Amino acid sequence: MKHFNIKTRVMSTALVAGALCSSLLAGCGSSTAQVAPSTQEAPAQAEVAAVAHVASDDANAYGYTNLTSFSAQTMDGKTFTNEDLAKADVTIINFWGSYCGFCIEEMPHIAQWEKTLPSNVQVITVCTDYDSDPESAKDFLREAGFAGTTLVAGTGDFERLSDEVMYLPTTLAVDSSGRIVGVYDGYAKDVPSAFGGLVNDALAAQGKSAAHV
Repeated sequence: MKHFNIKTRVMSTALVAGALCSSLLAGCGSSTAQVAPSTQEAPAQAEVAAVAHVASDDANAYGYTNLTSFSAQTMDGKTFTNEDLAKADVTIINFWGSYCGFCIEEMPHIAQWEKTLPSNVQVITVCTDYDSDPESAKDFLREAGFAGTTLVAGTGDFERLSDEVMYLPTTLAVDSSGRIVGVYDGYAKDVPSAFGGLVNDALAAQGKSAAHV
């Protein structure tokens, strides 16, 4: 089972100030631009341009692999598969790293929003640098108040998808079949509005009533 560490992948060039995370797609780490992570970034000091996308009929509309067949390891040692996605009409997946200041800023808001969701919507996170310092990752999520599922490694479609995510934070909306039906690139200043929009668009595409998120 492959463990993912985007931090290692993007540190091959010289350090770039955390403020540069507000550049293309508002990423806090980019394997394309080779931006190194910085834990000194102050999210409040940079404007973040993030774009919410609406799903199309093209299964590859976002350039990401759909999660139709995979097995992933959770932070608490359990297994999470596409069968777990099938238990909810919509799953929000947030990719984050401990070195990404915008991710750190965003997570407490995600944790608070997650507690308001109806039973047919779930939130999971993916810690991209868990291997670097597992205990710190656990402590951070505990302090942020996120008690949901966090994935740290995996195979199949999850491995491919994780390799395709080049910017942090990146948040995806996935339907019960594992198809990616929405993407939010970058830091969400207003999580309920940004991610709630993804949820309701995904529910509408399935002919279901909007959730009060």
